[in-house]
Amino acid sequence: MNLPQRLAVEFALDAAPDLDTFIPLFHRWIQRQRLTNQLLVDVADYRHVPKEASVVLVGYQADVIVGGGGERAWFSYLRKRDWPAGDSFAESLYRRLGVTLSGALETAAFLEEEGIAVEQSLFTLRILDRLAASSDPESARAWQEPLRTALATFFKGDEVALTLLEQDARRAFAVRVRLRESLEGAKA
Repeated sequence: MNLPQRLAVEFALDAAPDLDTFIPLFHRWIQRQRLTNQLLVDVADYRHVPKEASVVLVGYQADVIVGGGGERAWFSYLRKRDWPAGDSFAESLYRRLGVTLSGALETAAFLEEEGIAVEQSLFTLRILDRLAASSDPESARAWQEPLRTALATFFKGDEVALTLLEQDARRAFAVRVRLRESLEGAKA
């Protein structure tokens, strides 16, 4: 197995956001460099895209995407570079997941400060490198235990339930992660 180079964590929003509010919000975040250890660079406006309208906060290390199309509203934190090193595959995976989840939880907290409620009961984790992980059943079996172990360590032993979302090799590997405890408690 190869370590993933791009990881995304996606949370549901409690209500469909007005995407118009995110352009000035994200520009303020850029001016204040709001996210810890992130170089925030630009805002991309994809509100014109049918069914998957979104606004993207582009950063050097990670991007934040807020979307609301159809019946669901969501935000995604996509980590793409500047990974911490580990002495083993398991330690490196844990550190990469930790950096990604910490950034996602920090972003969720900042969105909630702005009055945007983030669903705290579950999230979707995507490995966006198909050479590292595809959505076929064999890859899903190979990744299940390393992910469960790294996530349980990050969330301090909380019971982690993983559900494979796609079983189509043409799609990115994705699992729905449900914790026994709410993510609200994991932020501490």
